Amino acid sequence: MRPAPAKLVLRGPREQDVQAVILAVLGQEQVGITNTKRGPQLRGTGLHISADGQVMIWRQNSGKPLGAGWNFRGAPRGTADIIGCAYGYPLALEVKREHSYQSPDQKIWQRHWEQAGGVYAVVRSPGEALAVVDELRRRRAAA
Repeated sequence: MRPAPAKLVLRGPREQDVQAVILAVLGQEQVGITNTKRGPQLRGTGLHISADGQVMIWRQNSGKPLGAGWNFRGAPRGTADIIGCAYGYPLALEVKREHSYQSPDQKIWQRHWEQAGGVYAVVRSPGEALAVVDELRRRRAAA
C-alpha cells in the first residue's frame, strides 16, 4: 500500500485568495476566478466589481521579482495588497500570513491612507476581509 501524499499546508491566505472570497460572497460573476487545488484564485490583477455595483476592488502589485536580484516596482513601497471602494468608502486591505507583520513602509502608507479618509485593515483570513467589507455596508446603511 502506498503512503498518502503529503498535503500542502499554507500558513495563511494569499492576496488572490482573499479577493476571490470577497468577490464570490458579494456575487461577482466568476470571471477571472480559477478553481485550483488551493481553492478559488484570481487570474491576473484585473479590476473586479460586485454584482450590486457597490464594491470595486483590485489587487495591487507593489513589486515583483524578475530574477537575478532585479525587481519591478508596480506601485509605491508599502501600498496595500487590495485596493478599491466599498459602499462609498475608500478601502485598502493588507493581507498577512500568520506571524508576519507590516513593514515600516506599509505602516507609513497606512497612516497616509487613513489621514486622507480611507479605511485600512490588516487581514489574516478571508473571513476578516469580509467582516471589514460588511462593516462598511452597515455604515452605509446607517448613514
